[in-house]
Amino acid sequence: YTEYNEQMLRHLRELSEKLNRKVIQISMPWSGRKEDWIDLRIEGGPMEYIGFFQNAGYIVTNSFHGTVFSILMEKQFLVFGHSSRNARMENLVERLHLKSRLVERGRMPSKEEMLREIDWGQVRELLEKERELSMGFIKNALDFAGAI
Repeated sequence: YTEYNEQMLRHLRELSEKLNRKVIQISMPWSGRKEDWIDLRIEGGPMEYIGFFQNAGYIVTNSFHGTVFSILMEKQFLVFGHSSRNARMENLVERLHLKSRLVERGRMPSKEEMLREIDWGQVRELLEKERELSMGFIKNALDFAGAI
């Protein structure tokens, strides 16, 4: 994650207990205290970072890139709002009909919410539409630039 968030830490502890799994914290700085249910990982480079996402059973993040990797790798996830960098995450989850995965300030997810399976077929379809829109925008911009 990119910002210390007490609400997110409470949720992580509950999720860790519910799934009987250890939480792997992969970004720094870590402001929390060392506890048995958290494993701090600060070594490694981009491949190790991506590997943590690939091998995760569940992802909890408050970073845009963590949200993107969760979606691209089709992982169950929750994204907690960031105090100053929320717009991109909100826009992304709204466009992909994943708004229920965004935990907004003060609202704790229910156990059912955090364990509900994501319809990845629908997400893939919406993601493909977004890619087509983006490619069309780029093509139009290049055509316009070539006409000048």
